[in-house]
Amino acid sequence: MQPRRETPKASPPLPVQKERTWPSDAALAAISPLRWKHEHQVAWIVASALGAAVALLYGFSRSRYSAGESGGALFALWLERPELYWHWPMMGAVIAGLVFYLIRLLRA
Repeated sequence: MQPRRETPKASPPLPVQKERTWPSDAALAAISPLRWKHEHQVAWIVASALGAAVALLYGFSRSRYSAGESGGALFALWLERPELYWHWPMMGAVIAGLVFYLIRLLRA
């Protein structure tokens, strides 16, 4: 008698994977500022504006115009020359806006 040969067993069918929808609506709402709630959008704009104002004052304190007794008058003269300060509020707004955005993403 010859030994029986075993027939190879068929492997079980692979489970059907659900089609992934990436990013999900919740992730997209956290990433896109256009899908944030209205109060978060306003808070983001306010944070950027405050960052610009603080950076403007910091830029004035670092300029050569800040030395002296009459700071208010020199500040007005300094504001008349945007080439001296435009980068300070721009960077303040960008940094404050990015920090707000990152905090919002990390909390989501």
